[in-house]
Amino acid sequence: MTWFLGIDEAGKGPVAGPLVVAAFMHNLGHDNPLPDVFRDSKKLSEKRREAAYEDHVMRLVREGHAAVYVQETPVEIIDELGMEGAWRLAITETVAKCVEAWPEVGLVMIDGPRMPNRDQLTKDVQRLMTFRAAEWPMYERGLAALKRYGRFLVKADDLIWYVSAASIAAKVYRDRAMTTFWHHKYPEYNLAQHKGYGTKQHTQLILEHGLVPGLHHRTRVPHKARNRAVWRDEK
Repeated sequence: MTWFLGIDEAGKGPVAGPLVVAAFMHNLGHDNPLPDVFRDSKKLSEKRREAAYEDHVMRLVREGHAAVYVQETPVEIIDELGMEGAWRLAITETVAKCVEAWPEVGLVMIDGPRMPNRDQLTKDVQRLMTFRAAEWPMYERGLAALKRYGRFLVKADDLIWYVSAASIAAKVYRDRAMTTFWHHKYPEYNLAQHKGYGTKQHTQLILEHGLVPGLHHRTRVPHKARNRAVWRDEK
C-alpha cells in the first residue's frame, strides 16, 4: 500500500511563538475525498478551519486512511538560524521521521519553492552542534528521502488536497498552542487573540511589558518596538 505525504508549515509570519510543520499521510491515491472548499488554512476563518480539521482531517485518521505528524521548532532555533534555516531543519526532520515510520511512502509533496540544500543544512546543524550534532544521520536520511520522493510546489496548500490537510493541521496545532499554553504563561500579551503576529495591539503590549526570550523572535521584533522595547530577564 502506497502512502502519499503532504507537508506544510504555520508560524513563518508571527513575531512570537514556534514554527510548526505538519505532515498529513494518506493511502487514498490521487482522488480528493474532501470538500472543494478545503484549501490553504490561512484562507479559512478560525471556526471553519477547526471544523475542517475535526470533521474531515481527523475523520480520515479515525477511519485508518490517514495519519498526522507535527514537528514544533522552538524560538531559540529560529533565533539561531533565522526562519528559513529553521524551516529547512524542520522539513528535513519531518520527512526523515515520517518515511521511517511509514516506509511505504511513495510521494512527498511540500508547499515551498525549493528543496533544502545539503551544504546549507550542514551549516545549520553545525551551528546547533551542542544539541543537534548527534542527529546528523537523521538529517542525512531526510535529505535522501527528499531527493527520492520529494516534490516542492509553490501554493501546493491551495492546489493539492493532502497538502491543504497538512496546512490545516499545522495552523490548528499552532493556534491551539498559542491560545492555551503560551497565553496562559504570558497572559499580559493577549496571545489568544493575535497568535503572536505583529499586530498593533501586540506591538503596544511589547512596549508596555517588554520582550520575552523564548517567546519573541530576536530577529523579528516589530519595527515600532525594535529600538524602544526592553528584553525581560526570564532567568
